[in-house]
Amino acid sequence: MFQPGDAMGIIVRSQTRHAQLFGPGQVRTVHKLDKQLSFLSVVIAGAWFFFLVTQFWPFTVDDAFITFRYSENLARGIGPTYNAQLPRIEGYTSFLYVILMSVPHLLRIDAVPAAKVIGIICSLVTLAVTFLLAFTFLQSVDIRARILAASLAIFCLAFFPFTALHSVAGMDTMLFSMFFVSATFLVFYDRTSGSIWVALAALLMGLTRPEGNLAALSLIIGNLFLLPKGRRVPFIRYVLLLYILPGVLYFLWRWMYYGCLFPLPFYLKVKDEGVLNGLLPVLSFVKLVSVPLGTFLLLACLRFPKRFLIAGIPCLVLLAFFLFPSHIMGYGHRFLFPTFPLFAALAGIGAVVLLDFIERTIGRTQSRVAYVFVLILWSVIVTDNARGMIQGYRAYAGGLEQAHIRLGKTLSELDGDGNELLVIGDAGAVPYYSKWETFDSYGLNNPHIARTGDRSPGAISSQDPSVVVLLSKKPDGFEPLLPWEDSHYIFFTGTGMTKLLTLRFSSSYFLWVLGYPDAAVSRRLIELHSQRSAGR
Repeated sequence: MFQPGDAMGIIVRSQTRHAQLFGPGQVRTVHKLDKQLSFLSVVIAGAWFFFLVTQFWPFTVDDAFITFRYSENLARGIGPTYNAQLPRIEGYTSFLYVILMSVPHLLRIDAVPAAKVIGIICSLVTLAVTFLLAFTFLQSVDIRARILAASLAIFCLAFFPFTALHSVAGMDTMLFSMFFVSATFLVFYDRTSGSIWVALAALLMGLTRPEGNLAALSLIIGNLFLLPKGRRVPFIRYVLLLYILPGVLYFLWRWMYYGCLFPLPFYLKVKDEGVLNGLLPVLSFVKLVSVPLGTFLLLACLRFPKRFLIAGIPCLVLLAFFLFPSHIMGYGHRFLFPTFPLFAALAGIGAVVLLDFIERTIGRTQSRVAYVFVLILWSVIVTDNARGMIQGYRAYAGGLEQAHIRLGKTLSELDGDGNELLVIGDAGAVPYYSKWETFDSYGLNNPHIARTGDRSPGAISSQDPSVVVLLSKKPDGFEPLLPWEDSHYIFFTGTGMTKLLTLRFSSSYFLWVLGYPDAAVSRRLIELHSQRSAGR
């Protein structure tokens, strides 16, 4: 059976186990390309990746704190729910990540750096498995050519700025990417004894992201076509015992626990804007991939045996699925990014096909020059906007710190009676740090809004909120960022609430904190905010 650390064994055994991939006249050697170039490309890519990690490190997306809130409640013994009080709410979309992030809360470790370390580890594993995937795809081609293709795949993936971004953003993106590329690798690694690992990887994919089940099922079906007839029945048993049965038990548990067929974000993202909500983000991602990699992907696909194209089916399934839901908080193409490692592996193979053609038709020296040119081309195209990305995401981090996190920590210091209710649409950092019961006016953590789309202020007012936070484009005159908050502002100011604080997230994004001016909570909030401002 496959052991995760047995990378050298994979390289040695695959030389004798697999059949010839390329036929006569295709990639035959490429062994004249110095192995030092492969090593150099991996070192450069690794250095660039860790440089980007340091640059993106301050960035933690607000939605990550929603997951942290569920994980913290789980660690406290309340259960995986958004508020301590009923009803139970499933506003997260990664059960496995909620479980994983409960560990630092149990150990009383700061969840933010812990999530970043977990993301970096998942990224490193993803890079390693992408190397093995490209290596395995090439099979009995000369080993130096295989290492070259795999090194180019790592270079492509590590240089892609979104890889480092998602490593430190605090979400489940890299965890799902790791399971996705690992499941694909396991399908093609061992046709005799690896099937049990494919079933386990499918389960982990499904527990990490709901749409992971679509990718998992497509890989399982593809694996059935690839397996010898004598191995299909045992594989079906593995799938039933290790994927279907645990998946059904999990689904029954969450249905009984939450009383909802799907997680709340599914209802909100699919129903809000009509058919093909995600068409433009999907087209944008396809363009992002095709510009630097399109030629190499085409070369790889033209020279690939049809059976290896099965690896691309889960990617197409995910792209097709995400045509329909809205990509809410889809920064860095995070919903589609898990398909990118496979594209990187294929691009590495396509580049080797091109280099082999150059060496056979022009010469060895020219092929080396072409290799360096490929590295420069990829690095220039992919990193062209890296500086702007770094500035933008660091600005987001600064805004979150001075607005949302600051407000959340201030609210946590109030001496209330424990019955205070916060209303806010940015339902991540402020509720997480404040520990207040929260009404999510956006709806990702609110069953009524998610299922009906009804954000009428009357339903919110019936909850008797102590503090209402609205999002405005201006610091003085209220101009809503979210269209429905205009009616919320009119309603709550009509009940006697006034603006207590204005916190700046960016030049066109301000938190308007409303409360009743005579309430003790409001007076204390203003006092604490003034003290914090004076102590900056």
